[in-house]
Amino acid sequence: MKIAHGELTREAKRIFRRLAEPGTYLSPLGEKKYGLFVPRNRGRKPVMKVEESLVDAFCQKDWLKVYLPTDEFQAPQAESYQLSEVGLAWWRRQAAEVGAMPFQRQHQDIASVAGGKGRVNHGESPLAWLHHRKGKDGKAFLSDAEFDAGEQFRIDFTKAQLGPSLTANWEAQARGRTKRASAGGLALDATHTALMARKRFDQAKDAVGPGLQDILVDVCCHLQRLEGVEKTMCWPQRSGKVVLKIALDRLAHHYRMTRSEN
Repeated sequence: MKIAHGELTREAKRIFRRLAEPGTYLSPLGEKKYGLFVPRNRGRKPVMKVEESLVDAFCQKDWLKVYLPTDEFQAPQAESYQLSEVGLAWWRRQAAEVGAMPFQRQHQDIASVAGGKGRVNHGESPLAWLHHRKGKDGKAFLSDAEFDAGEQFRIDFTKAQLGPSLTANWEAQARGRTKRASAGGLALDATHTALMARKRFDQAKDAVGPGLQDILVDVCCHLQRLEGVEKTMCWPQRSGKVVLKIALDRLAHHYRMTRSEN
C-alpha cells in the first residue's frame, strides 16, 4: 500500500521522536504491526505500535537499518530496526525547523567534523539556515531546488559512508538477527548501497566542477559554516554565499531538480 508523502512525513516525525533515543528499536508484534521498544523496560512491552506498511516505507527511504543490540537484555528474537544515519539526520533537520525538542536539547550531538576543523551540532544544518534566511525582497536566499540538491548530495555522502564517524560496521550488520536475508546477504547489500552512493556522489562532484566541489563538501556534508569556509579558502567575507549558490544551482541542474534557462 502506497503511503501519501504528507502522511509518511507526519508519521515519521511522530515515531522518530521516540526512535531517536539511544537503544530504542522497532520489532514485529504480528498482525502486521511493529512495537517500539525502549531500553528502560528491557523490551518487555512496546511503548508504541507502528503499522508494518510504515516500517516498509521507512526502509525504502533508507531511514531504518537492522538493529544491533548492545547487550543481551536488548536482543529481540525477530528482525528489528533502528534509525539509520540517514533517518537520524532527517529527523534532526525536522526537529531543528520547529525548535529542538526537550530530548534533543538535552542530548545534542556535538562532534568533531572531518579534518579537525571544529565542532558542530549535527541537529543544525547551515544549508537549512540559508534556505530559511530571507533577503530584503522577502525571498529565501536558496531556492527549494538548490536546497534539495544540497540535501541529496549529503545523503549520498552519508550512504557512501565517506565521513569518518559514519563508517558502517558491515561485519557487525551481517551478524544482526534477520529472517529475510542471510548474514552474508546483509553485508553485500550494505556494500552495494555504499558503492552506488559513492558513484552518484562522484558523478555530482564532476558535474559541478573542481572550482566548486570543495564548498559543497564542506557545507553540505561536513556542515561547515560559511564563515569557516571563507577563512579556510582565504576568501573575502560574504563571498562564500555567492559561490555556494552557484555550486548548488549547478548541482540542481545535474539532479534535474530545476529547468535550465535558455
